[in-house]
Amino acid sequence: MMKKNPYYYLGENPTVDLIVINPQHEVLMIVRSLNAEACPGMLAFPGGFIDSEAKKGEHWQGGLETPREAALRELAEETNLILGAQTALTTVGVYVGNSRDPRDNDLSWSKSYAFLFLIDQEMFDKQKDQIVGMDDAKEAKWVKLQVLRSLPLAFDHNIILEDALQKI
Repeated sequence: MMKKNPYYYLGENPTVDLIVINPQHEVLMIVRSLNAEACPGMLAFPGGFIDSEAKKGEHWQGGLETPREAALRELAEETNLILGAQTALTTVGVYVGNSRDPRDNDLSWSKSYAFLFLIDQEMFDKQKDQIVGMDDAKEAKWVKLQVLRSLPLAFDHNIILEDALQKI
Protein backbone atom coordinates (compact mmCIF):
# COMPACT_ATOMS: atom_id res chain seq x y z
CA MET A 1 0.00 0.00 0.00
CA MET A 2 1.32 3.41 -0.96
CA LYS A 3 1.93 5.93 1.82
CA LYS A 4 -0.33 8.96 1.80
CA ASN A 5 1.52 12.23 1.43
CA PRO A 6 -0.76 15.16 2.36
CA TYR A 7 2.01 17.80 2.33
CA TYR A 8 3.46 17.26 -1.12
CA TYR A 9 2.15 17.93 -4.58
CA LEU A 10 2.26 15.17 -7.15
CA GLY A 11 5.73 14.83 -8.59
CA GLU A 12 8.86 16.52 -7.38
CA ASN A 13 8.71 18.86 -4.38
CA PRO A 14 11.65 21.24 -3.91
CA THR A 15 13.14 21.61 -0.44
CA VAL A 16 16.32 23.04 1.09
CA ASP A 17 18.75 22.16 3.87
CA LEU A 18 21.37 24.51 5.32
CA ILE A 19 24.38 23.20 7.23
CA VAL A 20 25.88 25.96 9.43
CA ILE A 21 29.22 25.23 11.10
CA ASN A 22 30.74 27.55 13.70
CA PRO A 23 34.46 28.13 14.47
CA GLN A 24 34.31 25.57 17.33
CA HIS A 25 33.37 22.82 14.82
CA GLU A 26 29.75 22.68 15.97
CA VAL A 27 26.81 22.33 13.59
CA LEU A 28 23.53 24.19 14.08
CA MET A 29 20.81 21.56 14.33
CA ILE A 30 17.12 21.57 15.07
CA VAL A 31 15.18 18.98 17.02
CA ARG A 32 12.05 18.43 14.98
CA SER A 33 8.76 18.97 16.74
CA LEU A 34 7.17 15.90 18.26
CA ASN A 35 4.10 16.80 16.17
CA ALA A 36 6.08 16.89 12.91
CA GLU A 37 4.59 14.73 10.18
CA ALA A 38 8.05 13.43 9.25
CA CYS A 39 10.91 12.43 11.58
CA PRO A 40 9.39 13.77 14.84
CA GLY A 41 11.91 14.43 17.59
CA MET A 42 14.92 13.77 15.36
CA LEU A 43 17.92 16.01 14.74
CA ALA A 44 17.87 17.72 11.35
CA PHE A 45 19.43 20.63 9.53
CA PRO A 46 17.32 23.79 9.35
CA GLY A 47 15.36 23.59 6.12
CA GLY A 48 12.03 23.03 4.50
CA PHE A 49 9.95 23.53 1.41
CA ILE A 50 10.75 26.16 -1.20
CA ASP A 51 7.75 28.48 -1.32
CA SER A 52 5.88 28.39 -4.60
CA GLU A 53 4.49 31.89 -4.18
CA ALA A 54 6.09 34.95 -2.62
CA LYS A 55 4.72 35.98 0.73
CA LYS A 56 3.61 39.56 1.00
CA GLY A 57 6.26 41.68 2.67
CA GLU A 58 9.09 39.18 2.18
CA HIS A 59 12.22 40.10 0.23
CA TRP A 60 11.55 37.82 -2.76
CA GLN A 61 9.14 39.23 -5.30
CA GLY A 62 6.73 36.74 -6.83
CA GLY A 63 6.99 33.27 -8.24
CA LEU A 64 9.06 30.44 -6.86
CA GLU A 65 11.69 31.58 -4.39
CA THR A 66 15.20 30.45 -5.21
CA PRO A 67 16.74 27.58 -3.23
CA ARG A 68 19.26 30.03 -1.74
CA GLU A 69 16.49 32.40 -0.63
CA ALA A 70 14.55 29.49 0.84
CA ALA A 71 17.59 28.26 2.77
CA LEU A 72 18.14 31.69 4.35
CA ARG A 73 14.42 32.06 5.15
CA GLU A 74 14.11 28.58 6.67
CA LEU A 75 17.23 29.14 8.78
CA ALA A 76 15.73 32.33 10.21
CA GLU A 77 12.26 30.79 10.70
CA GLU A 78 13.51 27.69 12.50
CA THR A 79 16.52 28.95 14.48
CA ASN A 80 16.35 32.76 14.58
CA LEU A 81 19.84 32.92 13.01
CA ILE A 82 19.65 35.81 10.55
CA LEU A 83 22.09 35.89 7.67
CA GLY A 84 22.11 38.79 5.23
CA ALA A 85 20.38 38.43 1.87
CA GLN A 86 23.78 38.63 0.16
CA THR A 87 25.38 35.92 2.32
CA ALA A 88 27.44 33.56 0.19
CA LEU A 89 26.44 29.92 0.62
CA THR A 90 28.41 26.95 -0.67
CA THR A 91 26.37 24.45 -2.67
CA VAL A 92 26.74 20.95 -1.26
CA GLY A 93 24.53 19.12 -3.75
CA VAL A 94 21.04 18.27 -4.93
CA TYR A 95 19.37 15.19 -3.46
CA VAL A 96 16.44 13.57 -5.23
CA GLY A 97 14.52 10.41 -4.52
CA ASN A 98 11.32 8.85 -3.34
CA SER A 99 12.83 7.47 -0.13
CA ARG A 100 14.54 10.58 1.31
CA ASP A 101 11.53 11.56 3.41
CA PRO A 102 9.10 9.18 5.16
CA ARG A 103 6.26 10.94 3.30
CA ASP A 104 7.74 10.15 -0.12
CA ASN A 105 6.06 7.66 -2.41
CA ASP A 106 6.02 6.72 -6.09
CA LEU A 107 3.83 9.70 -7.02
CA SER A 108 5.33 12.38 -4.80
CA TRP A 109 8.93 12.88 -3.68
CA SER A 110 11.38 15.49 -2.46
CA LYS A 111 14.28 17.20 -4.19
CA SER A 112 16.52 18.97 -1.70
CA TYR A 113 19.10 21.64 -2.43
CA ALA A 114 21.73 21.50 0.32
CA PHE A 115 23.96 24.44 1.23
CA LEU A 116 26.85 25.02 3.62
CA PHE A 117 27.76 28.15 5.57
CA LEU A 118 30.82 28.56 7.79
CA ILE A 119 29.84 31.24 10.28
CA ASP A 120 32.75 33.42 11.38
CA GLN A 121 33.51 34.13 15.03
CA GLU A 122 32.22 37.71 14.98
CA MET A 123 28.83 36.80 13.49
CA PHE A 124 28.60 33.76 15.76
CA ASP A 125 29.30 35.85 18.88
CA LYS A 126 26.69 38.45 17.88
CA GLN A 127 23.90 35.91 17.34
CA LYS A 128 24.66 32.84 19.48
CA ASP A 129 22.41 33.96 22.35
CA GLN A 130 19.36 34.45 20.12
CA ILE A 131 19.36 30.90 18.69
CA VAL A 132 16.06 29.23 19.55
CA GLY A 133 13.82 26.56 18.04
CA MET A 134 10.87 28.07 16.19
CA ASP A 135 8.37 27.07 13.50
CA ASP A 136 8.50 23.25 13.30
CA ALA A 137 11.66 23.05 15.42
CA LYS A 138 11.17 22.08 19.05
CA GLU A 139 14.73 23.21 19.76
CA ALA A 140 17.76 24.66 17.98
CA LYS A 141 21.23 23.90 19.28
CA TRP A 142 24.89 23.62 18.35
CA VAL A 143 26.17 20.04 18.27
CA LYS A 144 29.85 19.07 18.12
CA LEU A 145 30.67 17.79 14.65
CA GLN A 146 32.40 14.66 15.99
CA VAL A 147 29.31 13.77 18.03
CA LEU A 148 26.91 14.58 15.20
CA ARG A 149 28.69 12.27 12.77
CA SER A 150 27.87 9.29 15.04
CA LEU A 151 24.15 10.07 15.48
CA PRO A 152 21.22 9.04 13.29
CA LEU A 153 19.87 12.20 11.65
CA ALA A 154 16.47 12.85 10.08
CA PHE A 155 15.85 12.23 6.39
CA ASP A 156 19.15 11.63 4.54
CA HIS A 157 21.03 14.26 6.55
CA ASN A 158 23.87 11.87 7.50
CA ILE A 159 24.75 11.61 3.79
CA ILE A 160 24.39 15.36 3.26
CA LEU A 161 26.63 16.08 6.27
CA GLU A 162 29.42 13.90 4.90
CA ASP A 163 29.09 15.56 1.48
CA ALA A 164 29.23 19.01 3.13
CA LEU A 165 32.43 18.11 4.95
CA GLN A 166 34.04 17.37 1.58
CA LYS A 167 33.46 21.04 0.67
CA ILE A 168 35.49 22.41 3.60
